[in-house]
Amino acid sequence: MELVGDKNWKPNIRKAEDQIAAARASLVSLFTELQAELASLRNTGEDAERFAWCAENYFGADFHYGDEDNPICALVIRIPEIARVSADLRDSIDRLRQISGSNPGSR
Repeated sequence: MELVGDKNWKPNIRKAEDQIAAARASLVSLFTELQAELASLRNTGEDAERFAWCAENYFGADFHYGDEDNPICALVIRIPEIARVSADLRDSIDRLRQISGSNPGSR
């Protein structure tokens, strides 16, 4: 059997290791980007469910809410008296949805 090519060829292990490391880094980067995109898509779906809940519980608007000297316009959504809300709107809506029973499987 006759060898084709350079008879003195030797594998360059270091070069192969470097190429494998570069490929691994590219795959990790791609995987991270895909995870972020998936999280964004999931959040979009959850936001749609949150909006639907708000629409179902929409009560009206108050055009003179708050301070008499500096009122603001506000949308009003019915919430249970036992509701606990926070500065995180998404978390607050999720808690309200849990209380009202329209949020199976959330957090």
